Amino acid sequence: MNETTRRNALKLAAAGGVMAVAGGAAAAQPAGGPAQDMWRAWAVTKGKRPRLRVEGIYSGGGLGTVATLKPAVPQGTIPETLLLNLSLATLPGMWPAVLTPIPVSYTKTPYQGEYTSVQVLYPDGSSRTIEQITDAGAGPKGAAKPK
Repeated sequence: MNETTRRNALKLAAAGGVMAVAGGAAAAQPAGGPAQDMWRAWAVTKGKRPRLRVEGIYSGGGLGTVATLKPAVPQGTIPETLLLNLSLATLPGMWPAVLTPIPVSYTKTPYQGEYTSVQVLYPDGSSRTIEQITDAGAGPKGAAKPK
């Protein structure tokens, strides 16, 4: 059995740590490249409770991260575009630094059809635009009716 010196043990531990970090980063990213955010918006325009719903998957989140959408103040120069601020917060505790897509949503009720598009403003200053709000009419068939 070979005797391992302290120096060699440290080299092996450092190499193992680098491999673990590189392997973790590779596992967090899909084979086709970095994960992409996905956003959609639709409006239920018929019935007693007209509403606008914006949903998305934010790929820059992580374990223990919570995302919220709130209307931006001021709304901007284009009145037909709803501006929403994406805010991130971390839950208390120790969380591994792993990028994980997280869901986020926003609902506006009552909705009068005043918007044609939605722009999500990210914390880093970038933004994503949902070009069209889908009109869902009375909503899906068989959905629970509001009381």
